[in-house]
Amino acid sequence: MKRFIFSLLFLLCTVTLADAANRFAVCATTCTWDGASTAMWSTTTGGATGASVPGSADAVILDGATCVGGTTCTITVNTSPNILSLTMGNCTASTTGCILDFSVNNNNLAATTISLTGTGTRTLKMGSGTWTITGTGTLWTLATATNITLTPGASNLIFQVNNIQAGTFTTANGITYGHITIAAQLTPASGGIMGFSNNTFTIGTLSVLTPNFLDFGNGTPTFTNALSLLGSGSGGLAIQNGTFTVAAGSTMSFATLFNTHWAGAPTATNSFDQGINTGIAITNSGSGGCILGGWLLWRDFHENLNDNFPAWLERAA
Repeated sequence: MKRFIFSLLFLLCTVTLADAANRFAVCATTCTWDGASTAMWSTTTGGATGASVPGSADAVILDGATCVGGTTCTITVNTSPNILSLTMGNCTASTTGCILDFSVNNNNLAATTISLTGTGTRTLKMGSGTWTITGTGTLWTLATATNITLTPGASNLIFQVNNIQAGTFTTANGITYGHITIAAQLTPASGGIMGFSNNTFTIGTLSVLTPNFLDFGNGTPTFTNALSLLGSGSGGLAIQNGTFTVAAGSTMSFATLFNTHWAGAPTATNSFDQGINTGIAITNSGSGGCILGGWLLWRDFHENLNDNFPAWLERAA
């Protein structure tokens, strides 16, 4: 019986893996990404269309063969995709390039990773939908931003790290984002650290749901709208390593801060100063740390940041 169950489970796993596939976009001038048409999807780069619409196990790829004949092509999205990943760094064309447009219908998108890094002449219009990126490792990468036009619109780009290891947000210098939300890390067993790249970039509105831990990697982000990062005694916020420019009136509470430097005179109440912080008024600070998802951030948390399971996390009593 056990052997039968094992065989059945193996078969189910095999079927699941077999369903995972690449979906290459192929578009002559204009096309529509909807929930039913197979007219723009191929299993190979520039290949024959007719492949199934990409689903949650499929990697969507826009590359140098997406725009047929190298002429500018526009893909209008008219569905809310739930896909494995989106890659479009090499999507290009001879004039204004390859355009992926969510802004016409303002659809949502769900994925585990999005990669825009590359040198192709490409445009991403995000619209006003909700983009939810859930996973570990590199959740968003735009390390090379040559020839890209990113129009964030009123979209809300949500990151949910679902493992104790870090999720990362990698961006090139000079990129402007709209609304970014870092979803709460529910427990250390299923949540982790959100890391940002060591670069200069702009975020219009940053929302952080607690408990959460953010490492800005000594980057220099600007936040256009005033921060309002509100933790609690049982769901704290940790921020480290960065030089920040914030709008006037920015506030946070129940924050644990280390090696942060601020322009814009923010305030942090009921918070903990772990050292090397400048430009921020921290009140009610003291020894110890704050509760983060049932775990206690001790004062020496910054000493072991490279461990997969950092020593600064101790189970709260």
